[in-house]
Amino acid sequence: MFLIKQYVHVPLAIGTILVFLLILTSTLYIPITIYKSKRTVINKLKEIADEAPVNSLTKTLGAPFDYLLETKTKKIYIKLLRGYSNYDLYINDENNTYFKKTLSNKEKKVKLNNLINVSLPIDQNKEVIKLIIIYPNCNFVFHRMTELQEEYIDFNKEIYGLNIISADNFKYLEALK
Repeated sequence: MFLIKQYVHVPLAIGTILVFLLILTSTLYIPITIYKSKRTVINKLKEIADEAPVNSLTKTLGAPFDYLLETKTKKIYIKLLRGYSNYDLYINDENNTYFKKTLSNKEKKVKLNNLINVSLPIDQNKEVIKLIIIYPNCNFVFHRMTELQEEYIDFNKEIYGLNIISADNFKYLEALK
């Protein structure tokens, strides 16, 4: 009888360890996927910069933008913005931007006014472009003019001086080269 009581605790301990490992892996899965998605975007930017000798990609320090991609004719200031799956990005005006869950009222505020209102150095020989890359993804980007009127923002359309693309759509960025 004494031996049976000792071995009853072993499956309980193993079960506790398995539950702990399950919780730990599920907790770490989302941050790791987001990190991998961001690394993929950065690697794609480096790949675009390395394709031609005149292209350069530099990390900007202390600025609202994360990277500066320079081509022969353009200076592209890039901000990497973490998006959410099953969310749409709504831009009401320069000071009111948020992610809204599709078919729901759940919202997550995003501050883009520092990107919209920032004054960038003007280069007479190069066109200056502000670009936001949303990673891992978001469903759609909308510009809400009034409570009842909104429009879908295509990735080649500029809004408040910003161009917005998703991380899985680099066709726009490749066309800027």
